[in-house]
Amino acid sequence: MKSYKRLLVLLILFISPALDASHYLGGEIYWRCAGNGNYIFTLTLYRDCTGANITTTPKTISGPVPITCNFVSQTDVSPNCPNSALNLTCAGGDDGAIEKFVFVSAPVALNGIPPANGWEFSWTGFARPTLENAGGNTGYYLRSVMYPYTDPNGVTLNASTCYDNSPTFDQDANAVTCPNFLFEFNHLPADKDIDSLVFDWAMPKLGANQNISWNSGYSLGAPFPDGSENPNNGPNTLDRFSGEITTLANNPTEGWYASCVVIKEYRCGQLIGEVYRDVPVYYLSTGDCPVNPST
Repeated sequence: MKSYKRLLVLLILFISPALDASHYLGGEIYWRCAGNGNYIFTLTLYRDCTGANITTTPKTISGPVPITCNFVSQTDVSPNCPNSALNLTCAGGDDGAIEKFVFVSAPVALNGIPPANGWEFSWTGFARPTLENAGGNTGYYLRSVMYPYTDPNGVTLNASTCYDNSPTFDQDANAVTCPNFLFEFNHLPADKDIDSLVFDWAMPKLGANQNISWNSGYSLGAPFPDGSENPNNGPNTLDRFSGEITTLANNPTEGWYASCVVIKEYRCGQLIGEVYRDVPVYYLSTGDCPVNPST
């Protein structure tokens, strides 16, 4: 009997990671000035509503100092087209349904001048859902970077002067597309300081020095189905200044497609901040979508 119990415990330990292996959909890290040399950090995480829940225990962002972020909110942000049959809900456990979790820090003091390659703020979590465009059910490495800034007087500012609020994504990461029509989505890059923003594709990362491994036909600038899979597909296009992404896929394989985008923030011609959003896009099958979906 004791041997049986030990075997049962080992079996549970072995299969438990698999039960919790597909809940994260990634997210992003922001910071904002709180005055007196302090910053408040926000870690936003998304989950696949068909997977396990995200725990609301505090999350730690790695950086020049450890940053503890506490749970603030949990929201169903599933795409909803009220004028069509496409109406996803997290409570319903629908494929493509998405939930957002927000964790926020207390004021954190940052002192010193970031190095030329910046201070990286990062969070690591396991795991990605099964992906159609990349191999492995592996982890996330979310990151943002704060760079040094030299003001017009030639003074390189200490971070304690709180010279920058990071750019943000004002649209939730809830892109779900139906096939056979033009898909348009805008992450809405924004900046409180009205700095110049450039929007671009970025590499999804599994770790600090480990990039995702793309399947054949997919790449950094072509993470979604295109002419490589079907000659009738449209190209993946991204407007670097508006943040608008467009793609057209004809009858793609249903599922999650990894993608990562970055907002690069410039002031007086200097790169002073980067915020990465590593969140996949869900492609529904024809049977899941209305004939003429509303956008």
